[in-house]
Amino acid sequence: MKTAEVLIIGGGISGLMTAWTLLAEGRQVTLLERHVCGREASWAGGGILSPMYPWRYPDAVNALAKASQPHFEALAVELKALTGIDPEFFPTGMLMLDSEQWETAQAWCARWGYALEILDDRALALFEPRLRTERRLGLWMPGINSIRNPRLMKALATAVRLRGVEIVEHAPVEAVEVAARQVITPQGRWQAEEIVVTAGAWSHGLLPQLEIEPVRGQMIAIDAPAGFLRHMVMEQSRYLIPRRDGLIVVGSTVELGRWDKTPDADVTHALRDFALERYPELEMFEVVHAWAGIRPGKVDSVPYIGPVAEGVWVNAGHYRNGVVTSIASARLLADLMAGRAPKLDPTPYRPPSQC
Repeated sequence: MKTAEVLIIGGGISGLMTAWTLLAEGRQVTLLERHVCGREASWAGGGILSPMYPWRYPDAVNALAKASQPHFEALAVELKALTGIDPEFFPTGMLMLDSEQWETAQAWCARWGYALEILDDRALALFEPRLRTERRLGLWMPGINSIRNPRLMKALATAVRLRGVEIVEHAPVEAVEVAARQVITPQGRWQAEEIVVTAGAWSHGLLPQLEIEPVRGQMIAIDAPAGFLRHMVMEQSRYLIPRRDGLIVVGSTVELGRWDKTPDADVTHALRDFALERYPELEMFEVVHAWAGIRPGKVDSVPYIGPVAEGVWVNAGHYRNGVVTSIASARLLADLMAGRAPKLDPTPYRPPSQC
């Protein structure tokens, strides 16, 4: 039987950020990943460093996001220096064309301390001259940034390895024996002083009391030139996200209970149509990628962070906000594991105990 001090199950953003945070506290960490680190929902998402339409989310989600957001730029710099991989923190701002809730948005931004500008149709035309829309108002949040999440995941996985984390890939966990603090894999058993479940949509299969279900999302990428799109643009829960090299990520669908990661041709066409309706010049450029990811869906979007039993912890269920909430989620868990009083109230994230 193999042994570990802290055994993390799952190599997505929650698992890798938890490992990164615990390393800074001197913990010895081993991480088991069912396939390859950073290739599930954390890789598949858009990398928006904000909940979409944050005023539609519970305070518990926004508290994690707000506590995480100030740290991504410095994290990207540190990871690039350590690994040579640039996560591409990008201060794009976010333009929302769904202006029906502008009064709600104003009140929320005033309460939480975010800048918000209301753009009328003329200001909108000057702000995004290539944009074609019948919307009369736009909501502009200049302080919302993005990060190139596949590169963030690659950098994090490389960084924690360099700092001593043992990562065991292709090691699917079949069961967690909570009372014994043991983990069963096809390669054998692990005994751990502490176990942390960060398995995303697969967490329910390991801890059935967690109400987490798979939610598939499909996306495409269009190979536009650098500078074609200057800002993130969102409308009716779909979005366009520019990368520094010009690539534009377009997403996304919400498909409950779907595990299949094969993209559908009709969805690819629908996402392309969405992009072209708003930016007709994109017709000149090719759709170079289409993919799907499996989010860890939770009805209220509030993740589970905390203990399920003595020495067994969970950091999972972030739904669409795994990246933006990752830093604060890992820090909250690290505080709880160390017996410290956390900066954030842990009550909203408390998981149900093991039955």
